[in-house]
Amino acid sequence: MDAKDRQKVFERSHTIINLTKSIRSTPSNSSLWLQRAEELHQMGYTDLAVGDVWKAAMLNDLKIETTHRVRAQLGAKGTKSRLETILDSQREVYVSLACFLLLLEDYAELIEICDDGLAKYGVILQEVFSTFRTKAEEQLGSRSPGLNVNTKAETLYKTYHGAGEFEKSLESAFSRFLAYPFMPPEYLRRQPKDVAQSKLLFHTGTTTCHLLSSSVRKWDESHDVFGIFATRNIEAGETLFEDRTILGSCSVSASAPSTLPEEYVNGIRARLCENCYGITYREITACCCETYYCSIHCRDIALACYHKVLCGKDFTWLFDDCKKLPKSVAGNGPLWLRILAICVQSGLHPLDHPIIARLTPNYVPVGRKWSFTNMTKQPFEILGALGINACKDERYDSWVLHTIWARVLNNRCLEHTCNLGSNPNESKHYDLNVVSPMYSFFNHSCEPNAMSQGVTRYPTTEDFEGCYGGTTKVMKATRGIRRGEEVFVSYAEFEGGETREDSV
Repeated sequence: MDAKDRQKVFERSHTIINLTKSIRSTPSNSSLWLQRAEELHQMGYTDLAVGDVWKAAMLNDLKIETTHRVRAQLGAKGTKSRLETILDSQREVYVSLACFLLLLEDYAELIEICDDGLAKYGVILQEVFSTFRTKAEEQLGSRSPGLNVNTKAETLYKTYHGAGEFEKSLESAFSRFLAYPFMPPEYLRRQPKDVAQSKLLFHTGTTTCHLLSSSVRKWDESHDVFGIFATRNIEAGETLFEDRTILGSCSVSASAPSTLPEEYVNGIRARLCENCYGITYREITACCCETYYCSIHCRDIALACYHKVLCGKDFTWLFDDCKKLPKSVAGNGPLWLRILAICVQSGLHPLDHPIIARLTPNYVPVGRKWSFTNMTKQPFEILGALGINACKDERYDSWVLHTIWARVLNNRCLEHTCNLGSNPNESKHYDLNVVSPMYSFFNHSCEPNAMSQGVTRYPTTEDFEGCYGGTTKVMKATRGIRRGEEVFVSYAEFEGGETREDSV
């Protein structure tokens, strides 16, 4: 970067800082959000620009709705010019959004935005949106199945998900997750207090293992790589620990009103625990609603951590939206719901919450799957339902949300479960997304000495105790492990048996 380019970066950075200050004073000014979006795009942060543009769109929609209501009550006098001004702004917002989605290669959702724009502003902007739509269709058409795709990976994906899901997956956009230069230093890496809390988690949760600097890569100023080590000699098949988490999600809702299909075993209704998503026949409920849990422990931790902000709210729309997306990203919306509910109920800055702070991202130059719905629309809508105004509350700015997702994505396990019901051949299918607090510290080895298993405390119709098929992991030694030896797992296995080497 030469001196001229550095000067441009400095000037744009200064402009963004000033716009951010103005937004802080008047967060309902949609033109300020639109201006900052353009500056962010010019700085190379088009994914963040999409967030700002969508905030401008939400503000304009609210103003349009308010203006129509005033006109209905008081008549058209004095409101027509105001309405036209807002509509002009909204047209500009939609064109900017279409441009950014085209640049991010989110073609499937660009088509939806163009259709929405044509329906609302077709007469004025018909040619513009038609042009965008044509470009998006051409690009999607060039992503034909088998084109530039690993043949073995394609076969495995189709076998596991079906040909239709494979074609859907080709619609995904990609964006890089970055450590933004304007992030406060304390959010760039784990802080000593986060490490201390993680070590305490092992100290109180197991006597077989503890957390130390990894033998894979030594600690330095830019990395704090930890690993799990045996505190004593461990025999093959021995349980290392049971890893419980509240950071998980399910493709069906377990909160009242639940979207779980009814299923009965020997005449007894099977329930889905809101906290661990295990199948249970117990009827432990929260005192505030008919949300079910498998144990007193799960109920109490749900109430303490996230249920209070969810109670009484209907998120059926979120689970309906997810059904329209490819399976590889369909679970992101419910996971966002759990993440944001945890953060909102705590009252903390999301990046200061211990569950998020202990996770580390994997910033790589290659793109990760990104979509307008998953990374912008759904989080903002969820926040609104939880009582958070994303335009006014800087704690939930787009860079914060993207940083959270980079950390979650690097530590998430996708677990596909088909075990609801008494007949395995006819059981209901649901998918889990899991971020386990202890499991996330395991490092990878092609010759692992440990593996995870699901909880197998199958409840009986006599005592109805326990649950199965949920997010809790039981870690087992696959061979003898000596005291002081690092414990490894293999996370090179992808869905359908595909390995990391196959995917490359």
